[in-house]
Amino acid sequence: RLDDHTARVDLAHIHQRPHRHITLIQAIDDCSPGSLFHQRNHHRRTKNLHTASPHDAGEAARKLGGKVALKGMVAGLVRKSDAGAVRLDLDGPHDVETAAKDITQKLGALGQKVQAFMVQRMSPPGVEMLVGVVQDRYFGPVVALGAAGRAVELMKDAQVRLTPLGRTDAASMVRSLATYPLLDGYRGATPVDVGALEDVLVRVAAMADAHSEIADVDFNPVVVHPTGTVIVDARIRVEAPAQRDV
Repeated sequence: RLDDHTARVDLAHIHQRPHRHITLIQAIDDCSPGSLFHQRNHHRRTKNLHTASPHDAGEAARKLGGKVALKGMVAGLVRKSDAGAVRLDLDGPHDVETAAKDITQKLGALGQKVQAFMVQRMSPPGVEMLVGVVQDRYFGPVVALGAAGRAVELMKDAQVRLTPLGRTDAASMVRSLATYPLLDGYRGATPVDVGALEDVLVRVAAMADAHSEIADVDFNPVVVHPTGTVIVDARIRVEAPAQRDV
């Protein structure tokens, strides 16, 4: 049972500590067990390309083909969507280059400098979730799960558990959410792969448990679709491990 201290460790804490972030690819390479998210074929990252200019972003979209998402990369900017640094469902080089110029102009007016662009193939449609971990000074890694985006702030619908986290714990987290029906075919929708989401929870918990230098993890969103999951955006903050209070 979690006491009041642990209960206060919620999803909001993941966004409140700007610090050194590393990408999912680097984190998995550096933090091995590197194959944590690749041992089963239902987990995959969206393919993405990093570019330096709006023109290069357009060319990246040409290489990827199909509809893409565009993200303006700004130092210290965590909530890119809220700042207007994200565009979705762009189709073709012209749309992407135009959107990149617009992002540069709008953020520039706010005093923000776009350092690069990420062009990312759109993920399959599904239910967006947030999976996170924070290191608690008393209990160690605390794993959090909730609905992604503004729903987190409005609904306060989140579940937290301590590590080690087993399959039964992960299943309990998912099914304890008020928004669980969205995963289970609400109002005739196609049910999504809940087992794949549970697998993400178990694996990120194991990664955080094995590496005390991981201060927090933010996978947001994790798109859960009928045949698996896609980690669309990920941040892992690392720092020297703090001595745990007991």
